[in-house]
Amino acid sequence: MKFLRRLVLVNLLLFSWLVPFSCTDKVEPDLCQLYFKDTFFAGIDADIIRPKALNATNTVVYSSFPYGLLVAQGTGEMNIRTSQGGIYRVTAEYEANQNGRTVQKVCNMLLRVNNIYYGGDRCVDFDLDTELSPLLNGDPVSTLPPRTEFDTPPANEISALQQGLVINRKTGVMNLYETMQNISKSGLTEQKFTLYYRIGDNLNNQRIEIIFTIIGSSCNNKLGGRIEKPGLRVRVSSI
Repeated sequence: MKFLRRLVLVNLLLFSWLVPFSCTDKVEPDLCQLYFKDTFFAGIDADIIRPKALNATNTVVYSSFPYGLLVAQGTGEMNIRTSQGGIYRVTAEYEANQNGRTVQKVCNMLLRVNNIYYGGDRCVDFDLDTELSPLLNGDPVSTLPPRTEFDTPPANEISALQQGLVINRKTGVMNLYETMQNISKSGLTEQKFTLYYRIGDNLNNQRIEIIFTIIGSSCNNKLGGRIEKPGLRVRVSSI
């Protein structure tokens, strides 16, 4: 019995020594200092973005998933303008100094890249400035890649057209006047639309949030020397 009691005491002492050691040895996840925000619009925001890993003591290796985002493995530089739109997981793998020890770190970040952008303030009435065309990678487009399609929501999700956004599904051109009328019918002055679209042969949908705001009747339009009825000033924002 004395032998058994001694054995139990030794085991308890050993266990009490091992538990705090295993806790202090546990590798806690490191934070990543992000140079970029969550969502970028190609050609509108910075073309090149660079993430930075905190406390790195060795070379950082960057990668992304799925295919389509161009990432320099050694520096993490990402070319947004030449990348395909979509949601990517960016991974940084590196060694870091933690509590006087060198530990392996793996940091994951989500980044959304949008190729299509809408934005700006417009004075709108029935006769003037009724349309707003999208920008593709920051540039005005007269011809989009073949098979590009707008308003392509996933199954069982409401479309932008059902929400009241009046848009040409092939060109992405929005009719501001008719959209404004749909918003006004509901007694609102602002509405957010979720617009899904597909560029060319890319099978993946992209998503953009469009905020359509009526910000007042602060403009008069002149056509041929004739003063038309005051137009409503409209703001379109992409997020």
